[in-house]
Amino acid sequence: MSKQAAFKFLEKANHDEVLFAKIAKLPSSRAEAVVELARAEGFEFSVEEFISMVLSQHGPDGELTDEELGKTAGGTVPTDPMAINLYRFVSGQG
Repeated sequence: MSKQAAFKFLEKANHDEVLFAKIAKLPSSRAEAVVELARAEGFEFSVEEFISMVLSQHGPDGELTDEELGKTAGGTVPTDPMAINLYRFVSGQG
């Protein structure tokens, strides 16, 4: 189990429309559901590792990190759509 496995799962989901759709249909604010789906797909990581990975990517409050802020142009930031979708599982916003 590791945060790296959680990250690899997200990478796969970003390139697999079927998996992306499965995640999108999961109930909001239920990180456990993501971990269960990941296990079914052959990825092993804990709820805590998943939450830690998501928060490390986008900060604990969902605001842009300094790195993301530095990439902004014209009021937009190139953002991974899966990361935005997954933030709802750890933030209680969904």
